[in-house]
Amino acid sequence: MPDASSFWRAVLLGGAVGDALGAPIEFHSLADIRRVYGPEGITGLVLHHDGRLGAITDDTQMALFTAEAVIGARRRLGGYGIANFQAALFYSYLRWLATQGLAATLPPGDRPLQKRGLLWDTPDLHHVRAPGNTCVGALSSGRYGTREDRINNSKGCGGVMRAAPGGAFDAGVAIGAVTHGHPTGWLASGALAGIIGVLHNGGTLDEGLDEVQARLRKEEHGGETSTALDKARHLATRSHEDEALVLEQIGGGWIAEEALAMGVYAALRAEGDVRAGLLLSVNHSGDSDSTGSIAGNLLGAMHGEASLPADWVGELEAREVIEQVGTDLGRNPGETSDETYPYM
Repeated sequence: MPDASSFWRAVLLGGAVGDALGAPIEFHSLADIRRVYGPEGITGLVLHHDGRLGAITDDTQMALFTAEAVIGARRRLGGYGIANFQAALFYSYLRWLATQGLAATLPPGDRPLQKRGLLWDTPDLHHVRAPGNTCVGALSSGRYGTREDRINNSKGCGGVMRAAPGGAFDAGVAIGAVTHGHPTGWLASGALAGIIGVLHNGGTLDEGLDEVQARLRKEEHGGETSTALDKARHLATRSHEDEALVLEQIGGGWIAEEALAMGVYAALRAEGDVRAGLLLSVNHSGDSDSTGSIAGNLLGAMHGEASLPADWVGELEAREVIEQVGTDLGRNPGETSDETYPYM
């Protein structure tokens, strides 16, 4: 079993690779992808629209800012015995929002936003790469949602695609609920983080799925996510002539439960071939970078950082920062600083 830092580097790097693979073909139909790149679709990294190879999008950016909040809140809890995780998430996401050239108007008396830290100081994380409308709109409102106080009724995939660093079901719920108010929006986020937690503890993907589906069955609104996962698991047990068309039977990945289930399907069908699983997760007509990111989180967690294609990892934008954040997610709270990972 790898050490914690290696595990989290694999989760974040895997997600970033999937994101970078899918970003140039997001919004493209499968037919167009195959017409341009050949019958297999893309088979490796291709240039992003802005000319960068290995470019990451808001999926990886927001996952890193999620990790910033996890690290900062954990350190605060260890030092003071109390931390407001969702407030920490909100302020980290406001820093991300500022990297996109946008800002929220905070209510009078609220803590002013501090623009500092490792992520803020990384120029590559200031690129604007099609940020999700729900995330931007919710954060710009100047308030954040919880599962008890829902900010909207969105179940877009913008919560689940950033949830992996939470590492536990309830943390994933909190991560999703900050910006996505529909129960499926935050329960799918909880499911991904919960699966990652099981993998972190040495379990298998099937064990992680069993655990989160048992939890979803207890949730009043867990049916949509549980049903989507059931479908992915069922389809993954059968051989198919055209895997991409089967993936599209699950959905397009634009909404939370579909993005999660598509990432799970690709991870299950990979059967240890991480490169093949990542390519499967992005070659479809839907939200390719988000499904790629989720599949990459899972494949990295399942197989470790040594399994990730080195040629793709080597081209990743902000790779060294992604690696540092993964390393720090696996360290003890006292080993990180407020200068690197601000708490609120």
